[in-house]
Amino acid sequence: IYTAEKKPRQIGEEYLSVGPFTNGLAPVVKKDSRITYINKEGEVVIELTKYNDDPVVKAWSFENGIAIIATASGKGGCINTKGEFVIPPIYKEIMYAGENILLIRNDKDKVGYINYKGKTLVEPKYSNGYNFDKKGYAVVEKDGKHILIDKTGKELFKLKDDMKIIGDCSEENLIPYCLDDKSYGYLNPKGEQAIKLSSNIKNPTSFINGYAVFKNTDGDYGTIDTKGEVVIR
Repeated sequence: IYTAEKKPRQIGEEYLSVGPFTNGLAPVVKKDSRITYINKEGEVVIELTKYNDDPVVKAWSFENGIAIIATASGKGGCINTKGEFVIPPIYKEIMYAGENILLIRNDKDKVGYINYKGKTLVEPKYSNGYNFDKKGYAVVEKDGKHILIDKTGKELFKLKDDMKIIGDCSEENLIPYCLDDKSYGYLNPKGEQAIKLSSNIKNPTSFINGYAVFKNTDGDYGTIDTKGEVVIR
């Protein structure tokens, strides 16, 4: 690792693998060594060994003060910047899913959400789940249905058969959807259709500053406004 300067300065030693610096620390692996985290002076700050005799074999970069790790038995948990286990590695799957939110999958193969302190936000009862967007909504799956939930786990609405949410809820409270892989539009957080797009508009994105990108049937891109009207052909 080197500094981005006119005269680059090497940080630490030579490694078999490195991750990016976040929260001032980067995960690195030296030959014949366990995973460690170094600071920007190249000093080892955290050395990952075992959790209850289960060796730590994977580690990710920090995000808001925690880093996800995985053990040889396939269990995932989280450490803080001191190397302490704030969430013990007991989950079949664990991943970042929004600000201060983690998606977890338990031994019964059910998905739920916890915060960075390990407190349950949404009970694990879904077959699959996705990240929370900036408006605080996430899509989960149960019995083959897509459901929109908030951060308390409240189910806001279930999608119709063959309907999928394909983007985040925007500041305009518009959520892009696809029906039967043919028609597209936007729902509001109550599940009501807010915009139905013309048949020539495909794969619309989430709105940013009142505009969204779409692709037409010829594969060309343009933009629409919050009325569903084409602004840029």
